[in-house]
Amino acid sequence: MVDTSVLRRPWPEFAIFGAGIVSALASVPFDSDPWFIASVFACIFAGLSVVVTAIIGQRGRTVQIAAIVLGAAAVAFGAVWMALHWNQPEIFSPAFIGYLGGGVLLSGVLNLVFGSRPT
Repeated sequence: MVDTSVLRRPWPEFAIFGAGIVSALASVPFDSDPWFIASVFACIFAGLSVVVTAIIGQRGRTVQIAAIVLGAAAVAFGAVWMALHWNQPEIFSPAFIGYLGGGVLLSGVLNLVFGSRPT
């Protein structure tokens, strides 16, 4: 059973998700693909971060720092994989590791910044 008294409410993640939606909608009149793509990535990372926060938010700072390091490594791997295999159609690409890493990275940073149990 999870003790909800020590869980941090994921309001920063929801704020980033909402800002990503508003930003994506705002990019449409300007017909800006990079702006729209960045907004979609912000929404994906924030959504995954909400789920990850439920897990690492109740852990100590050591786990959160490890999540930042592992998330950054996963994002780097996913970005390199996408860059090297950009024209190959794959249904289950290893680039998905980069998406998951972005959520883990964002969750670790937000848990450190907005508080959790100190250890």
